[in-house]
Amino acid sequence: MSAYGSIARLEPQPDVVGASELLERARRAGADWRRLSVAARVAVLRRFRHRLAADSLQLACRIRCRPVADTLTGELLPLLEACRFVEKRAESLLRPVRCRYRAGIWLRGTTVRVSREPYGTVLIVGPSNYGLMLPGIQALQALAAGNAVIVKPAPGTREALDELRKLLEVSGLPEGLLTISDESVATAEALIDGPIDKLVFTGSSAAGRSVLERAAANLVPATLELSGWDACIVLDSADIERAARAIAFALSFNSGRTCLAPRRILVSRCRYRSLIDRLTALLDRIGPVAFDPAGARAAGKSIAAAIEGGARLVSGALQPDGVTGPAVLVGVDRDQAIFNTEVFGPVAIVMAFDDPARAVATANATPYRLGATLFGSPQQTRALVPDLDAGVVMVNDAIVPAAHPALPIAARGASGHGATRGAEGLLEFTRPKAVASSTARRPLHLEPPLPQAEPVLAAYIEAAYGKNWVKRTRAAWRALVALTRGPTREKR
Repeated sequence: MSAYGSIARLEPQPDVVGASELLERARRAGADWRRLSVAARVAVLRRFRHRLAADSLQLACRIRCRPVADTLTGELLPLLEACRFVEKRAESLLRPVRCRYRAGIWLRGTTVRVSREPYGTVLIVGPSNYGLMLPGIQALQALAAGNAVIVKPAPGTREALDELRKLLEVSGLPEGLLTISDESVATAEALIDGPIDKLVFTGSSAAGRSVLERAAANLVPATLELSGWDACIVLDSADIERAARAIAFALSFNSGRTCLAPRRILVSRCRYRSLIDRLTALLDRIGPVAFDPAGARAAGKSIAAAIEGGARLVSGALQPDGVTGPAVLVGVDRDQAIFNTEVFGPVAIVMAFDDPARAVATANATPYRLGATLFGSPQQTRALVPDLDAGVVMVNDAIVPAAHPALPIAARGASGHGATRGAEGLLEFTRPKAVASSTARRPLHLEPPLPQAEPVLAAYIEAAYGKNWVKRTRAAWRALVALTRGPTREKR
C-alpha cells in the first residue's frame, strides 16, 4: 500500500457509524463560527500555537512510526510555523477588497467589492507519511477562513490528530467545529457522499482519481495533492558536496517518504561520476532505511524490472521480499517503466545529460508535476526555472525549503490540482463574492435609445479601446459629430 492517505487501497471496515452525525454537527457549529471576525478566529489559533509549543514533545511521542526528533522537525516545526503565518496574514488576505480599476464611461458610477466567504463544511482526507502536519495545516487554514472541518485520518494517525483537536478546543475552538473521524474507508466514502462543501485530499494519483470521481457526483470542489516523482537537475556549476548531501537527506528523512523528494536525478555528464561516488558514500554512512512492507514489495518489482532492462543498483539491494534502501539505480533508460512510475520510498534513479535544455525536457517527461529541484549557480538555475513544468521548484536544497509557510503546494498533471498551504492555500478554503453597486443618477443604458445609436456606439468603441491616440481621437470626433448631427433624444 502506498504511504499516502488512500481510501481506494485500504481494506474497508464495517464502522460507518457517525458519518451523518459528524456532518450535521459540523454544519451547526460552522453557522456561528463563520460569523466571527477573522481576528477572533485567529486569536483561537494563537492560543493553540502557544499550547502546542508547550506540549510538542508529548504530542510527538504519540506518533510512533519514526524517531521523536524526526517528528518534531518534520511535523511539529512546519505546523507551528504555518500556524503563525496564518495568524499574521489571514486578516489581510481575507479582508474585502474594493476594485480600484476605472472602467469605461458606460460603467460610470459602478463600484465593485469582492469579499471572501468560507465554503461551509470542509472534509480533509489526510496521508500517513506526514499524518499530523499536512492535515493539521490544512485544518488550521480552513478554520481561519471560517469553515467547519472534518478530518479523515490515515491509519495510525488518529491519536495525534485527536490530541490536536483537544488542544484547539482548550484554546477556545467551539466543540464540533473540528472533528476527527475514524480511519475506515467506509466512513471516508460516506463523508464524501454526504453534504460537504469542499474536499481536500492528499494521496496517490490512483486514489485521487477515485476520490475526485466520487466528489464529482455531487459537484463538490476538490483540491488534490497527489503523487510526486520529482526530478532533480545537477548542473555543471553545482556544488557537488551540497547536492549529494541534500539528495542523501531526502532519501533518508522520514524513511524517504516525502512526495517532494528528488527521485529522478539528472546530472551534468562532467559531474556524474563525482556525484555518484559522493552520494553512495553518504548513503553507506547513513545505513539501511526501512520501507513499509507493501512499499518494499512494489519497489522491489519496479527495480527488478529496471535491472532486467540494463540498470544496476549502486546503493541498496534487492531482497526476496522487496528491497532495502536507500536504493539508487543507474543506467536507467527513459523508455523503462520505472522512469515514469512513482516508487514511494527511498528510491532514486541517476542519469547523465549533456545539454541543460535536454535535462529540462527529460525532467518534464512524466505525468507527475508536483515539484523539481535544481543545483547550480544562480545564473544557470534562473535560466531553467521558467521551463520546468512543476508546481514547486527548490534551488540548492531539498525538501526543507518546501516547509516555508508562505510556499503554496500547487500540483499539476497527475500530481493533482489546486493549492495547499501559503496564502493561496488559505484562499482555497474560501470562495469569492462580488458585489457591484451603482451610484449613477442616470445610467446610460436606462435612457431611451438614440436613433443614431449604431454609428455613435461604433465610434465610441474605437475611441475607448482603439490602437493608439490618433485613432482614438478621430473616433471620438466621429462619435461627437454623429451625436450632434443626428436626431435629438426623445423626451420622456
